Amino acid sequence: MVKFSGVNKSPQEIWTYYHVFQSALQKLRDAVQSGALTPDDAVYGMTDEEYQIMFDEMEDEIDHWVVLNLIASAEANIKVDYLTRVKNRKRDSLSRHYRALYQSKKLRVRLYEDLLALWRDEDASSKIALDQFAEILKIRHWIAHGRYWILKSKYHPPLTIKKRVDDLLTSPLLLG
Repeated sequence: MVKFSGVNKSPQEIWTYYHVFQSALQKLRDAVQSGALTPDDAVYGMTDEEYQIMFDEMEDEIDHWVVLNLIASAEANIKVDYLTRVKNRKRDSLSRHYRALYQSKKLRVRLYEDLLALWRDEDASSKIALDQFAEILKIRHWIAHGRYWILKSKYHPPLTIKKRVDDLLTSPLLLG
């Protein structure tokens, strides 16, 4: 069994960091526009076009960071739920199915194909949230593996990802 690190972040913490990053980027943008930079600043001496390209790229990277971390946070919550159910030998149907899965796969369970498939079998009302989560998992894989291929599914902005993660993690099936 895995010992939990306790350092995983909640979606709300990640969302707070996102707003802090956006604010910091805006302050840098304001400093550039007001001419308040010094030669020690990394962006000192760039042209207006270079600044604009850099800020656009930084905004995209911040968005990718938050999307990746929101989805990873949801993954962590689901895996912790799985392992907690196995360890505590809960008697509900999903816990029994998770224990049977643990007997065969231990920690090598697949998130969507194993854990969430059992979840879907237990709670048909979660189908929409699970399907939407499956869609954003493709985005998570794309970002986590370096974005070297063209993403075939639709890229969703951070706010949409946050809503989908929140929808999934508010399921009554998750242990609280």
